[in-house]
Amino acid sequence: MPRRDSKLLRRDGLEFDENVWVNNVWKEEYGPHQVFVWIDVHQISEIDAVKHSVHCSFTVRMRWMPAESDFKDPEHSILDKLKDSNLLHWKPTLRFPSAHEAIQEAGACSLERYGVMMMLRQDVSVSGTFAELFELHSFPFDCQDVTLTLAWQDPGRVAMVWGSVFEKEFVRVDSENMGLTEYILHSPIAVFSHEREWETDRNFKRRLIKKPVLKLSLKLERVYYPYLIQVFMVYALIMLGAITAFFLDIEEGADRMNQATTMLLTIIAFQIVLSSTLPKLDYLTLADSYSSLAILQVGSIVFQIGFIAWLRSHWEVEYTIFEDKLLLLINFALIGILHICLFIYVKWKVLPYERAKLLRDPDANNELMREESSTQDVCLMCGTFSSRTTSNDKDLRIYSRKFESHRMSGLFESEYVPGHKEVFYVHVEQIANVNKLIILKVMGDANVPAGKKSVETVDEFPKIGQGEVKGTIQIRADPSDPNGFSKVPASVQIINEDLIKVRISEWRLTMVYDRIGESRVKRKEKGDSSSIAESGGQELDAFLDDNKKRTVAWVDKDEKAEQQRKDLDS
Repeated sequence: MPRRDSKLLRRDGLEFDENVWVNNVWKEEYGPHQVFVWIDVHQISEIDAVKHSVHCSFTVRMRWMPAESDFKDPEHSILDKLKDSNLLHWKPTLRFPSAHEAIQEAGACSLERYGVMMMLRQDVSVSGTFAELFELHSFPFDCQDVTLTLAWQDPGRVAMVWGSVFEKEFVRVDSENMGLTEYILHSPIAVFSHEREWETDRNFKRRLIKKPVLKLSLKLERVYYPYLIQVFMVYALIMLGAITAFFLDIEEGADRMNQATTMLLTIIAFQIVLSSTLPKLDYLTLADSYSSLAILQVGSIVFQIGFIAWLRSHWEVEYTIFEDKLLLLINFALIGILHICLFIYVKWKVLPYERAKLLRDPDANNELMREESSTQDVCLMCGTFSSRTTSNDKDLRIYSRKFESHRMSGLFESEYVPGHKEVFYVHVEQIANVNKLIILKVMGDANVPAGKKSVETVDEFPKIGQGEVKGTIQIRADPSDPNGFSKVPASVQIINEDLIKVRISEWRLTMVYDRIGESRVKRKEKGDSSSIAESGGQELDAFLDDNKKRTVAWVDKDEKAEQQRKDLDS
């Protein structure tokens, strides 16, 4: 990833050359502001299934290009604006739609330089209580999503939001400081999308706008072993205690009834105590269903003992010891069958279904995901988080289409116009089942604004250090025409991890894209184990195979789920 190669501007005595920097900042003709986001989740606590809420503390780090007017303001210098971000020409504004209450503390801005691109950085600390609708159908064998929804006030035509490419990871969750004794933290999922709203312009015409939204879904798996002992084993013992009524002599009908009735009252009282710890739901949880069956079982034993006593006293029906033993064995067998069926149902139905939720975006079935334009409305980023269960970092999983960070991903710079460098974001993407190298504009211009694709391969992914492949470069002759974009054939070649060459035969022009920051080739020479040794096409195949294993849109292995995944990708 790119490194910081300039000092932060914090003091008035710091020297800098505004005349140089002002040529590499955001201008109106560049198009939307490009905001890069990094999230550090510090704490998840007070998970309240009754109130459907959770308390979270996290930090959001945002980077964006300063505006040209910030340097040319005659009243306030750029250093004044760094101390008071409200003086800036523009800054991203966060809101949290799912928060009951949230406290934001925005720190002072700092100025950084990445290659030729100037960036403002601001850290926002957030602490609050967030609403979360827990799915408790399988309680206590359930897995939950704690979703943090970050929304930005500006529409997509003003600002576009991306995962940070400046840190090692896009999301960091330190599970060691969580204190989640009842849950196990799994790999989170981050989804960038848009929130659609209608607004009325000055001419009283309604128009649809899209505002950037980031949903970070933290995956939690409940530790169910304590419930097996504290709940299920107690119910089982009470049912067995009710059966012991048959151990008494047949003639002691009153004692039998007292024993069975005591067990019935005990199990009802235990059910009342247990229900006070759960929310009032419009459906039964797995624990509710089990407790209901347990109450019915104990109640049936009470009915059997009372009915036998009534038959003997009113109808003088002969009831033998053999029939009494047979009834004892039948009730014992029913309890055994109940628990065997519960084990099979939980083992092969409930747990696979719930654990599949750990690998799936909670909104994977919504309409936005099924739209043909979802490649523009939804993009998914990657990252890692620290886990107390393993010494290695876990990967942040993704939903579909965009792969996890390939080693070619990152910021590159190139000169489209001699003497004027622009910055581009390179990543790997799957479009119509074809793996493509995408070069996206971060610093735009009047012809092709920021956020638009500049270069895209067509049929195949270029292999590192090998020949050229077919591609296209996007142009626009008339900047005033919003639909005037067209594509010109080009050839794309990856020289190495830090250098990409694009040749346009029609123009007899060759453009070179150079990675910003410390090169990966130099890191290899230093023995950095994070670098991957070049292995031609095998490296890409291994990368794609690994990501296919982690594609989590549809994790079920049956034919129906597989067909749904293929339809979604196509």
